[in-house]
Amino acid sequence: MITDFAALLRRIPGYSGQIAHVQPLAPRSPAFAEPLAPLPAALAAALDRRGIARLYAHQAAALDAARAGAHIGVVTATASGKTLCYQLPALEAALTDPHSRALFLFPTKALAHDQLRALNELLGGLNAADQSTKSKDQSDENSALLLGRSPFAIHAATLDGDTPRGERDAVRARAQIILSNPDMLHRTLLPDHARWAGLLRNLRFVVLDESHVYRGVFGSHVALIVRRLRRLCAHYGAAPQFICCSATSANPREHLAALVGDGVTLIDGDGAPQGAREFMLWNPPVIDERRKTKDQGSSSRLSSSFPARPAPESGRRRSTNIETASLLAMLVRADVKTLAFTRTRRGAELVLRYTREALSQAGSPLAERVAAYRAGYTSEDRRRLERAFTSGELLGLVSTNALELGVDIGGVDAVVIGGFPGTVASAWQQAGRAGRSQGHSLALLVAQDDPLDQFYMRHPEQFFARPHEHARVALENPFILADQLRCAAAELPLHDADALWFGAAFANLRDWLLRHGELAPTADGGAALAARHPAAQVNIRSADGEPVALRDSESGRTIEQVAATRAPFEVYPGAIYLHQGDAYLVSALHTRHAEARRSQVNYYTQPGDETAISVERVQQQRALGPISLSLGVVEVTRQVTGYKRKEHYSDAVLSEHDLALPPQKFRTIAVWWTVPAELCRRVEDVCGDVLDALHAMEHACIALLPLFAQCDRADIGGLSQDAHPDTKAATIFVYDGVPGGVGIAQVGYEQAEGWWEQTRALLIDCPCAEGCPACIQSPKCGNGNQHLSKVGAAALASLLLGKPAPTASTLPSRGAARSSGTATPQSLIEDLRGRLERARATPAGPRRAALLVALRYRISVERDKLASEADRAALREIEAAAGAL
Repeated sequence: MITDFAALLRRIPGYSGQIAHVQPLAPRSPAFAEPLAPLPAALAAALDRRGIARLYAHQAAALDAARAGAHIGVVTATASGKTLCYQLPALEAALTDPHSRALFLFPTKALAHDQLRALNELLGGLNAADQSTKSKDQSDENSALLLGRSPFAIHAATLDGDTPRGERDAVRARAQIILSNPDMLHRTLLPDHARWAGLLRNLRFVVLDESHVYRGVFGSHVALIVRRLRRLCAHYGAAPQFICCSATSANPREHLAALVGDGVTLIDGDGAPQGAREFMLWNPPVIDERRKTKDQGSSSRLSSSFPARPAPESGRRRSTNIETASLLAMLVRADVKTLAFTRTRRGAELVLRYTREALSQAGSPLAERVAAYRAGYTSEDRRRLERAFTSGELLGLVSTNALELGVDIGGVDAVVIGGFPGTVASAWQQAGRAGRSQGHSLALLVAQDDPLDQFYMRHPEQFFARPHEHARVALENPFILADQLRCAAAELPLHDADALWFGAAFANLRDWLLRHGELAPTADGGAALAARHPAAQVNIRSADGEPVALRDSESGRTIEQVAATRAPFEVYPGAIYLHQGDAYLVSALHTRHAEARRSQVNYYTQPGDETAISVERVQQQRALGPISLSLGVVEVTRQVTGYKRKEHYSDAVLSEHDLALPPQKFRTIAVWWTVPAELCRRVEDVCGDVLDALHAMEHACIALLPLFAQCDRADIGGLSQDAHPDTKAATIFVYDGVPGGVGIAQVGYEQAEGWWEQTRALLIDCPCAEGCPACIQSPKCGNGNQHLSKVGAAALASLLLGKPAPTASTLPSRGAARSSGTATPQSLIEDLRGRLERARATPAGPRRAALLVALRYRISVERDKLASEADRAALREIEAAAGAL
């Protein structure tokens, strides 16, 4: 078993000091506790059969809180045994009262099926007398309802879109524990509540597992669906307890209370053990811009060594996907079971393709032991991949965040995170997938050429010390609340008393729906919905409406479903769309479907778009020095205007094409600030054109807002103008990318000073000369990152905060650092360690001797430049190791 991952990765071909930081994470011993009252004997015996003799402290605390009747929020690390925190109370209740029912809700069907398998193992212990009567595979199937006929027989089943209609009656009649998802609750169980009255009348526990997922649009819908559920339970005479299991956030008590609609007892003392881990930050090297031109960047194959020539002045770094693939290939060759996360579906396909090519070119037979796993694949394909990875048939798996959640894929030795996943909470959740067996493990974050990623590469202490972000739901988003009120009115007529469930905005929105004829008054003063099945028309996972089907124009089969709001940006005519490693060239985009055919091409496509914003209503406003800061409702108009073809690996622009797709319009919430003319003149003294400064600061602010709000950069949009028609001044807008807003802009408004301070630090700290993807360049920029001024943005951010404005001569420059020959002690030591590992990996002989001569020469040159005793000790250690070779 590898215990020195840093040494292994320094031997990677093309290593040039990419390790920016290594953070050892100490192992943790378990903390056990006994519940106030013992478990029923049968349940304790069932745990004992699974090798569980004692409960962790948080499991015992959760059981005690559940027995006391409280709503519970369990907030502990990945793989800490949170499952027992809800299984034990539900099973204890079922043993005590055969009529008791429990509803376990998971964000995905795959997770529900996985948890059914785990629950069946526990139930098998309770029903051991009949265990021999069942087939080996029965517990793996959705139809596993009857688990025995012993006195303790408890029935459990999944209920989701894959459950055959003929089996749903059996689930309803016999299952005491139902494992489902919010979508099924929303579309099937609540609208058809009369048929499910037995469940609702006896519902004792409702579990919201992976509760941290429920934020933004999805979380806001789920919170309101929970209120619909509680409303119907009250109608039938029940008041279920909620047990929420969540990863850490900055505001778990507030967030979970918002989901449940009531106070929660928080349990966050983690008693589970944790093996030793290393968390490594890996920064791809700077590449030579000359290699990215069409003439000099024509290679369409991936070298197994992933070469790159440094050009520090350019600031642009090697592709995160290529670097992730290089690391995955290296770890797979070293027999390290590795899970690699990527930010996008396309990224997962590219990393898989690059990894297989690297392994194949090296003559390794391991290429077929690496696969991709993501949404869009069929459930059968995903379960086949889960089994293959668990069994060891697959040694590497590339996934989107589909595997961030707790699906059991066995022990994982290493996790490679290809790009900061948007939040510190998600990064730790993904990293927690490594080391589930308590052995030594690695978590490795590969930086993107992105301001937030590079911020953490330069300030690793910020990443490891930073509290997790706030999780928000928008219960008063008028679009989301209106959808949910229509659904609630179809279930039971709405009355004034329903403000208890739907909050202060309920009455006004209900009256609006009445005035517009969407609700009809009832004789007793209520409001009912005459339309049938409104829930079927409400997509709770996004504000995207009906998806667009991408079809193979040759076979007619549906390749994938693409979100309606993303379709103009992903499946426009001329786009290359990747699916399971294959490239499809899109020929047409229609309202409900797009057409594409499989194509062999050496390029990918990147769209360009234009944005316009009009202010509709100012909700809040305050002055910050000379600046007016506002929060309010805006209308955003976005239109795709063209795309570029860019060569694989080199990113060279091959061609540019115009498009004229219909514009998309939506209302949302934005934060914006106006810059007075005097400050604009001072900024122009530094950079020449204030619009370049506004544009660059907009990009940097968007990149760093996820430091404060639990969101992804893709959830936010922006616009900057030197004279906006509504504000009559130079203005920067940052808006929620969701109709109605989900609280992201609100966080920016509330924490503007800290937000701008971090933005200023980013601009001043970045060592590039004129701006790069690590500070002011954005992958979402509709005009290709033209008209940007780094020094202008730094001056503007400084003036907003009442600080002196820097000039081009006072900002650091990577080129200046290079010409002066300076390097940080950490980067020097890292470089020397890398040289030592390359020498160690080279067979004894003239080549190794030459590498050692070069290493000793560099040590002798640099020895006197190291000031600290720790650095000198590290140098002596490297020198001694070199001498031993």
